[in-house]
Amino acid sequence: MPSCTLPITTSPGKLVLMYSQITRGHDHRISWHFIAGVNLTDIPDLRTEAERLADMLADALTAAFRVTGWAIATPSGSIFYEEPFPAPIPGTLAPAAGVADWASTTIAFVGTGLAPAPGVCHGRSISRLFTGASYPMTPGTKTYSAGGTATLQTFIVNGLNASTYVPADVYGQQADILTVCPIQWNAAAQRKWGC
Repeated sequence: MPSCTLPITTSPGKLVLMYSQITRGHDHRISWHFIAGVNLTDIPDLRTEAERLADMLADALTAAFRVTGWAIATPSGSIFYEEPFPAPIPGTLAPAAGVADWASTTIAFVGTGLAPAPGVCHGRSISRLFTGASYPMTPGTKTYSAGGTATLQTFIVNGLNASTYVPADVYGQQADILTVCPIQWNAAAQRKWGC
């Protein structure tokens, strides 16, 4: 038995941003659960939100990356709607000093759903972004403070946390994304691509 009351809401699906690490030829996707009540068929408003987030995300990635499109996924993960942006949005962030354009470096956006009342269950929101040389990757360091890169801080605070569509936990409760982000070399990517 859970020690909390399960919410009566669920997330209707996910907003997906598609991006490419063009220097490596790798295509990636990052997604966030929608907040309960978001209408998945409201394509014009969801497109506007995807474009807003994509612009800010591109500012937080180096020129090795392009944000190429967006999609809507159902709760099971199947794509409900997908379209490319009219033109890929290039990354504008200067590479971190001494960091190679790795294929396996990632940063995670982690937060907790905001329960509407005490005693109501809440979940987590976690999404991972491949970053290349965008952020320092010192061996042994497990987190990176977004405050160290103004555009990353802006993406989290003014992008994700200011959105009325995402991010949410699986219950569709809006999540507050932390500005201290876990970083790592992704082991699966290393096995696949070697770095």
